Amino acid sequence: MSKVWILFRREMTSFFYSPIAYSVMVGVLLMNGFSCVLLVRLLNDEPTNISVFYAFFNSFFAWLTLVVMVPLITMKLFAEEKKTGTYESLMTTPLDNGHYVLAKFFAGYAFYLLLWAPTAVYFLLIKAFAASPLDFAPVYGGFIGLALIGMLAISIGCFGSSLTANQITAAITTFALFGAMVLLSFLPITPWATGKIKDMFNYFSMISHMDELVLGMLDWRHVIFYVTTSIFFLFLTYKVVESRQWKS
Repeated sequence: MSKVWILFRREMTSFFYSPIAYSVMVGVLLMNGFSCVLLVRLLNDEPTNISVFYAFFNSFFAWLTLVVMVPLITMKLFAEEKKTGTYESLMTTPLDNGHYVLAKFFAGYAFYLLLWAPTAVYFLLIKAFAASPLDFAPVYGGFIGLALIGMLAISIGCFGSSLTANQITAAITTFALFGAMVLLSFLPITPWATGKIKDMFNYFSMISHMDELVLGMLDWRHVIFYVTTSIFFLFLTYKVVESRQWKS
């Protein structure tokens, strides 16, 4: 695991030398800040039993942030090294492909979690200045949901980045794959989704998962779904990296 740690630190350091990473960081902060302010105003104008925290994690802005930020985080993970030729030099060292893929994944995932961390400050400010006590429980469930969804999203991003040496193409591929999964999450609310079919759609729906988690309904089936699906995309990434090694 020492090899994974060394590569992980190298990759994390590279994020902070990238102007795109800082642009993503600022964009996420602004988007989440705008979302919180807008939701507070809307809920003040139209009083409802819905918590501002519940509304945030289920808002259009939260999902838009996810769909846009993940491709920008992951697009350089593998594509950049293919373009610069660093990948070929790495493959001449006694480095296992699995360690290589895991280090990239953990670095992207850690940076993803880091981008969401400041959002907790917004919630603490809302709670501190609220006229009446607010239930903070949805925040815990919401962050668990973001962590699980992020695990899957970053693994998809790793796969998308491993397919090409062009970062823009990698970002578009990840956007298409992850965006499609988000769109499919709306299937449970379609008119023809009833009975067993609706239950099946709900199992694969990230939006349904987030809704339940924010309400405090942690189902281990959700955890299993995200872990196994993430492993699947990381396995695909591993096979792409392995095939490239054989070609070189």
